[in-house]
Amino acid sequence: MKDNILLNEIKCLLCDTSDSKIEFIYKLRKKPDNETEFGIPEDKYKRSVYKCNSCGVYFNWHDILPSNLYESNYNQATYQKKLLKTYFRIMALNPDKSDNKHRVQRIIQFLNLQDININKASVLDVGSGLCVFLGELKKYGVYSACIDPDPLSARHALENVCVDEAHAGTLNDFQNTNRFNLITFNKVLEHVEEPISLLLKAKEFLDINGHIYVELPDGDSALKKGNIIDREEFYIEHFTIYNESSIQYLAEQAGLTCTNIHSIHEPSDKYTIYAFMKPII
Repeated sequence: MKDNILLNEIKCLLCDTSDSKIEFIYKLRKKPDNETEFGIPEDKYKRSVYKCNSCGVYFNWHDILPSNLYESNYNQATYQKKLLKTYFRIMALNPDKSDNKHRVQRIIQFLNLQDININKASVLDVGSGLCVFLGELKKYGVYSACIDPDPLSARHALENVCVDEAHAGTLNDFQNTNRFNLITFNKVLEHVEEPISLLLKAKEFLDINGHIYVELPDGDSALKKGNIIDREEFYIEHFTIYNESSIQYLAEQAGLTCTNIHSIHEPSDKYTIYAFMKPII
């Protein structure tokens, strides 16, 4: 735990400044009831949430979780080895109860506005997880590709979801001659320590008029409807939690501009902020 550190020594996990304020300190030494179980002993559960006065992002301050969390044990902890069953359960949700179906409709509408033929569109999803998003999007005939650090997720995407490409690893390892109309980060960037570098890397795989779609937990909206300890947006696996100012900062530092930013309350009760981004020319 990063104990005994003065406030002015704490660095924002997004902009690296030392100008942050404490939003919440977990004093119970145990995880919130509904947070994912990562097997952290109660006496080791120590973390705080800060908000950066410079870029506006919220961030979790701790060193509890392993650096290779998403390579395998995240799926095991989250889906308890019932990945395929969970996939079919979520795919079967009615549209009014499905975050993914709403997401797909946003993306289809956006691609139409870009005058992109849906049947010829190509989408790369980074951090595909259960791959429900691409499972829904494939129904529209798009070329579907995904990357996930967990080989189990990549194999599931290829064998069960039947995506066109599935790669086990990270975007930094990705080698591909294809260029994509859209690259998506659906609730992914909050789980990584260097989201800006990930967006910079993604730009290499965009076609000339390509866009990046980003979804992130919306901290400002979540706090209007609850408190940090109860809201999923602030759970331990989220390094950073966003709002309009911080998502704009994120884009600008990666040489991107947000074509639009929206905050939504999803059927799952998550508060989400999303944006379509394009490279600054």
